[in-house]
Amino acid sequence: MPSAAAKFDPTRPLILLYGDAQLLIGRTLEAIISQQVGDDSGFGVTVLWAEEADVDEMIQELSTFSLMAPHRVIVLRDVDAFRADEQEQLAPALEHLADGITAILTAGLGKGGKPAVVAALRAVIKEHGQMQKLSTPYEKKLPTWVIDEASQRGLKMTREVAEHFVEWAGGQVDTLSSELDKLAIYLGDCQEVTAAEVEAVVTASDDSTVFNLVDAIGQRQAGTALDMLRTVLPKGSKQDDALRLLGMIARQLRLIWQARPIAQAQGKARGGDEAGEDLKARLPRRHNFFDTTRGRDFLLRKYRAQARNFSDVQLAKALVRIYETDLALKGQRGEQLDYHTTLELLIVELCRL
Repeated sequence: MPSAAAKFDPTRPLILLYGDAQLLIGRTLEAIISQQVGDDSGFGVTVLWAEEADVDEMIQELSTFSLMAPHRVIVLRDVDAFRADEQEQLAPALEHLADGITAILTAGLGKGGKPAVVAALRAVIKEHGQMQKLSTPYEKKLPTWVIDEASQRGLKMTREVAEHFVEWAGGQVDTLSSELDKLAIYLGDCQEVTAAEVEAVVTASDDSTVFNLVDAIGQRQAGTALDMLRTVLPKGSKQDDALRLLGMIARQLRLIWQARPIAQAQGKARGGDEAGEDLKARLPRRHNFFDTTRGRDFLLRKYRAQARNFSDVQLAKALVRIYETDLALKGQRGEQLDYHTTLELLIVELCRL
């Protein structure tokens, strides 16, 4: 993968790869190693894991030459697993690497999208080396990434199926990659992937189950929604879990309500972005229909279809019931039922308005 390694300046042989996508970190690491030592990687590469090696061992390795290889690559994996004082001890050893040594560190993602390493270590790498963030692509770019990854496995996916795959499996590339491997094994010589095959083979994420539950409410399928509630919010769940689920239900109904006037406006102007500035201005900044559906046609179709299942009066009543349920879950409204039962009653009422 020369394109990944080509991003790095060979005159600055101190590199930090960080992010929440181990798949992408691993691929970039392999590309850099291949660029640095070629086919002789068995002699020129040393890999140390923070969970297995101590800081002194890493520091010693950074100053050790090899008679078997003119160039060495020393990989220090998951350095953020070290304590803060251990990372600070490592930092000075990286300031002036000996000629012929490339040091590559990997770490997770910290606060604010920065590397999950202490400031002293980050400062040394910034001054003497280079770093690259390797994280899951933005949500709207994930289907394109999935289509490309699927093609590398001999699979074909339409945009719509790829979007469904992301929604079903979750939004992390490590998980998506392993689920694509499962699909490739399952389908064999069959190259075209369908939504049904995704649901049959791919493990649904917790978020997927929640989205399916609120979709069932939008479709006014009480039985389906109640079945999913047992998984999403089992008996004995905590208040925070119940409130988060209530927030997702409220979000769904607000988007459905926004879909109604937008669909009417689209009868006069083609495309959601042309529905009129006055209509856009009246929509909330959070859970905004245009922002949620832009570039995601499957969501646009879904909310339009669900909007046909409710009248404006029914949606107004639904949001009032959600407000009342919020008070009940917080113990501010009469007799206190358990959280599961409270949401069961809400789901039944929403589906039977």
